[in-house]
Amino acid sequence: MSSPLLISNGSAGKGGRILIVGATGFIGQFITQASLDANRRTYILVRSFPSNFHPKIKIIKEFEDKGAHNIARCYK
Repeated sequence: MSSPLLISNGSAGKGGRILIVGATGFIGQFITQASLDANRRTYILVRSFPSNFHPKIKIIKEFEDKGAHNIARCYK
């Protein structure tokens, strides 16, 4: 199992952008939530999975409802 990959624009100030690869993983969920709580523009990228894989879809939709941007809707 790999850790999430974080890519930031380097802005330490409030409102910086961050890309989280692996946002639905165990650690990635906490990092994504922390980024959203800090009012950062949060972009998430998750690997593809079948559309009937409900646990991951639920996590993604919750993050989108909180303001995360899913840059590649990878579920089929």
